[in-house]
Amino acid sequence: MKHHLVILIVLISSVVSAQEFTSRYDPENEFSKFSLGLGAGLDFGGFGARITVSPAKSVGLFAGLGYNLVGFGFNGGARFRLIPDKRVNPTFLAMYGYNGVIKVIDKEQYDDSYNGVSIGAGIQLNSKNKPNYWSFELLLPFRSQEFHDDLDRVKMDPYVEISDPLPVAISVGYHFALD
Repeated sequence: MKHHLVILIVLISSVVSAQEFTSRYDPENEFSKFSLGLGAGLDFGGFGARITVSPAKSVGLFAGLGYNLVGFGFNGGARFRLIPDKRVNPTFLAMYGYNGVIKVIDKEQYDDSYNGVSIGAGIQLNSKNKPNYWSFELLLPFRSQEFHDDLDRVKMDPYVEISDPLPVAISVGYHFALD
């Protein structure tokens, strides 16, 4: 787990240091129909990648695949940009896929990944003079009854100390234009 986090931090740091920033942002020339994002969050399948296809400036359809601490996580959904011609752009999204995981060290019988619907809101921070962008999102997962039942079962094990998951999740990623 620690080495996955180190790899992600190195990747993001490399991307940031490689960015060429100018003082002008021209949204008319910055629209990209395809992008590939690297990041962490439900929409990236955990620690992974997300590809986005944008049929219009304000709409993006995406699929994410990554490692979620117990295996591969996936997600697919739609993302809506409220003011796509601005550098700082509020967004909303809805998706289906991985939205919960139970991971207990030295008790692999409890480890599992769960799917369901998640919604969220955030911002897209467009790079200056480039179609690349950062995404920052706060996500609300609607976790399945199976997830809650399994979590209750883990809590009943006297040899396991576990706390309730946070009601929201955070997603951060950097996206490269592919066209």
